[in-house]
Parts: sequence; C-alpha cells; structure tokens
Amino acid sequence: MQLDPAFDMDGPVELDDLDRAVLWAMRSVAVGRVDCPSLRRTFLDLYGPPADQILCALMVMIRLMASRTSGGLRMHMPGSSAVSRDELLILAALSAVQAQAAENADASLAELLGLRRDPGLLAAVRYVADLLADRGRRLSGPERELWRPEPAKLNPRVHTVH
Repeated sequence: MQLDPAFDMDGPVELDDLDRAVLWAMRSVAVGRVDCPSLRRTFLDLYGPPADQILCALMVMIRLMASRTSGGLRMHMPGSSAVSRDELLILAALSAVQAQAAENADASLAELLGLRRDPGLLAAVRYVADLLADRGRRLSGPERELWRPEPAKLNPRVHTVH
C-alpha cells in the first residue's frame, strides 16, 4: 500500500457513504481482512443478504487488479482519511459502469493498468458494479479532472499490494 499520492477526503475529493464503504471494503481485501465484522455489518445494513456476495466479488476484483497491474495497486490502510489515485480510478470505473458510460470505465481501467486492455478485469468490474447497484444504489463517481495528481507529487518510493 502506498502513502502517496494522497488526497484528504474532506478536501477536494467528495465521496458519499456508499463510496466510503466500497473504499473500506477494497482496502480491507487488500490487507487480507475481508473477514472484518464491522465491514460485513455495514454491507448487511446497505444490501441485506447479498452483502456476502458483494464482498466476495470485491475481493476477487481487487485481487485480480493487483495481479494484473504492472506496478501493483496503490491503496491506503483501512480507516485512512487519504485516498490514492488508484483507489479513485477504481471508484470512477465502477461508477462509469453503473452510469453505463463504458468508455469512461475502459479509460479508468486502462490508466490503472498502464494502457493494457484486459477483458477479464473489465468483466469483473462490471459484475461488481452491477452488484453494487442493487436496491438502486449508485456510486457518486469522483470527477477525474478534480483529482488527477501532478507528476511532481508522485512518490517513487511506494509500497504496493500484489
């Protein structure tokens, strides 16, 4: 997991409660803590019985991304108030799929994967986005232009999830 580049969630990046729950789940999966009772309770409150299926799908998607991304995923620890560029790209891709803006999802994933097209990964993202849309829920979809980091702020010393 990486500490930079980071953005304060109370600053320029606005995430709603569902975005924050999905971010928490992605981070928990990345550190091997998908069994967190508080996380499961949050998803049960949001989705009811499908919660376990959603958490499992998120686990598969994040692990697939980590294995197919050349530099690994740059993610923060669960509970961190910062958000990484990779985390925002994933949220943007999920939101674009929910909004049926496939070209935006493709662009977010291509940027995350270093411009490689990966149909299997896109299918996983579409599956997770569909599950997250249960009960009419939608991710807020952070605007890409608002959070694109400046190259000078990128830290070459990063820890990654593989």
